Amino acid sequence: MKLKQCLSLLVVCLVIIVGLFAVRSFALWLIVEEQAGINEVNVGCFSIDYHEDTASINLNNTYPTTDRVGLSGNPYTFTITNTCTIKSQYTLTLNTLKTNTLGVGNIKYALYKTGEEKPTVGQELKVINSETKNLNITNLGTSYILDTGVLSGGTKVGEKVTNGGQTTYNLYLWISDAAGNEVEGQNFEASINVVGSAI
Repeated sequence: MKLKQCLSLLVVCLVIIVGLFAVRSFALWLIVEEQAGINEVNVGCFSIDYHEDTASINLNNTYPTTDRVGLSGNPYTFTITNTCTIKSQYTLTLNTLKTNTLGVGNIKYALYKTGEEKPTVGQELKVINSETKNLNITNLGTSYILDTGVLSGGTKVGEKVTNGGQTTYNLYLWISDAAGNEVEGQNFEASINVVGSAI
């Protein structure tokens, strides 16, 4: 019996010695290489600026009018600028408020970019933006898409970004001449929003 135990102990010791030798010899054949350079990840910035170039549209004490007269006044002019390095797309919306008493069917608008030909007729608000849940507007009614576009990213020099894409819009709003006496004493309020996303 003692012989069996001695043999078992001898086999276990041999296995341990062979295992240690194998591990030690593996370490001698192991090659480790190391990177010489540095990995860099540069993150661009994303930001859009909205600048009002004129006062907002005020249609107090107005009345139904033709397209020619509606387009004869001064437009509401605003500029959208990409103030960062990442190219961005945007959606321009006109957002009505729940407090309005004048229906959008009585409103006409004209929108054009500076440098484009001014339209001669107005349009009705038709294209609805269904993704208004992300807009934090008090008493938000319905949002209408006026335009979409893309702004190129700017160039970063030091801490300053310059030469970002820029678009200037001119907006006219008026009461359609098809409206009747039912519009008397009614009100219509809306805001312009730019919803941007990085490309």
